[in-house]
Amino acid sequence: MQSKPSGGTPLPIKQMIPLAFVLLNESLCSTILLPYIGMFVAFITQESAENAGYLTGTIFGMFMLGQLISSKMWGTLSDHYGRKPALVWGLVSGGLMMLFFGFTTTITSCILFRFLHGLFNGNVLVAKTVLADILDRTNEVKGFTLVSLTYGFGILVGPALGGMLYDPSKNPTMQWLGVSKDGIFSRHPGLMPALACYIYSLFATLVCCIFLEETSPGRRQLPTWLTGPLSPFRGRPSTELEYREVNGKEMMDEEEPSVVDESNGGELSPTVNGTSTWCKPVKFQLVEEKEAADEIAAWRKNNGNDSAKRSTGPRAMHEAERCSSPGASISNTAGSPEFRSIKTFGYVDSIRDNNTRKLLILYMLLCFGDMIFSEVFPLWAIAGTSHGGLGYSPADIGKLLLTNSPPCLLSNLSFHTACKLIPDKLHLWRVGMVGMALSMSLLPLCTYLSGGTRYVLLLSCTFARQWFSSWSFGLVAMFTARIAPPFHVGTMYGITQSCAAMVRCVGPCIITCLFAWSISGNKVAPFNHMLVFLIAAITFLIAGAVCSGLQVEGSDDVSAHESYVVVETCEPQSVDRRNVILIEDDF
Repeated sequence: MQSKPSGGTPLPIKQMIPLAFVLLNESLCSTILLPYIGMFVAFITQESAENAGYLTGTIFGMFMLGQLISSKMWGTLSDHYGRKPALVWGLVSGGLMMLFFGFTTTITSCILFRFLHGLFNGNVLVAKTVLADILDRTNEVKGFTLVSLTYGFGILVGPALGGMLYDPSKNPTMQWLGVSKDGIFSRHPGLMPALACYIYSLFATLVCCIFLEETSPGRRQLPTWLTGPLSPFRGRPSTELEYREVNGKEMMDEEEPSVVDESNGGELSPTVNGTSTWCKPVKFQLVEEKEAADEIAAWRKNNGNDSAKRSTGPRAMHEAERCSSPGASISNTAGSPEFRSIKTFGYVDSIRDNNTRKLLILYMLLCFGDMIFSEVFPLWAIAGTSHGGLGYSPADIGKLLLTNSPPCLLSNLSFHTACKLIPDKLHLWRVGMVGMALSMSLLPLCTYLSGGTRYVLLLSCTFARQWFSSWSFGLVAMFTARIAPPFHVGTMYGITQSCAAMVRCVGPCIITCLFAWSISGNKVAPFNHMLVFLIAAITFLIAGAVCSGLQVEGSDDVSAHESYVVVETCEPQSVDRRNVILIEDDF
């Protein structure tokens, strides 16, 4: 059996560019509110900025409540009807909800539009699923860097944009626009950043419609009532199977497909014993278009396998590698009582399985610690020095967060090198958790310093947190793609996103209220402003400790003992009338 080319599979740049626009849009919409949400709530309610913390947590929590309800649904829909329609819908609805949010004048409408924004948007998990579809073991580290790079960049640019665009009639940096003191932007101070998000969402939608190709291997036709309005966004038609004779029976397209051993006419049910407790079926994968056949035939020829009946091509390796583990084997389990095809996968299945359960716990802990920084840092920065804060303006906070751009870029560029230097990804995970715990522990000490010393410590802590945060979220995306059940990758990403949304939904309501309580009065350390930062540090340490036992391969290279799914040899002229070829198992 042939192995993969030593150089690895090239990154599918054409597909990754529109995904970068999608991820950047999501991070912008999520973080552009951070530097001014306290001021905005104070403007609406006529309360002080210090007391606004009690309501800002509710506003952010409503967005995550919407994602908690709908994330698994978006993942399942992307598995069934395709990634592209889900992404386009999320971009359009997200842009509209941001625009409506900019026009709000009451807390109730703020909460409503943030909830609807989260409910109608599953773009982050669907974009990760597309990456899982188009990457393999040889390029997954570089590919998933896109997630943390673009999302991390948006997290930094978003607050800077929000701080500069908020209330342009009173913002010194926007005086050159000549905004009227009693105009629309004065009556709606949050409208300009919301309008910026809306315009970018429309641009990202256009990019996806033109350049993004459908990647879901088992995609079905969209419902008839959606065919008309969504026809430009559907991508290429999903591939289907021809009618075939299996043991004298004509197999329908809708039936569960199986692999046929032509030597005896029998039906084989190939399985891979993966790292999870269930038996993972290695089903066929449809490779679309004649170009796929040309690519595989050329790969065989270049690797001296031109005369072989079956060969292992790069596209064939993709699905097998995502389903395999060291020591896994493919076996004929036809008629075996142990064999069970995973036709559905939900919350209960993910909790029952030890591997996916641990992954969900790790991701929830990571999101909880990250949420504490995202929600509390702007509130702490705008709080007065007498309350343990820094006394910064929204523009100052935006500029401060923008200075995290260099470490964000460098950390993502170094992620591939770090994975090579530390092959065991769980060790790399622990390094990230310890680094973030240390930075969060030192950050609140800035209050007790002044001048250049304060600024140096502040930048050092935020730099280190951003550096290790980028690594950690990239690792979680990679872990999810590796252990997700075959043909349920979108659903698995939906479940992880729902669990993260649950944390980010409940967490802000608790943490922001706890922070508002901690800076009221004259409380002693560590029950003053330091309290929530120490909670975040402890959370990261726990996440680093409980990762033991998570079964994730430590090497980017495919083990010699891993099983391959291979493609039946066919020349471009022999592709069937539906222009598909089947991936089969090699016994």
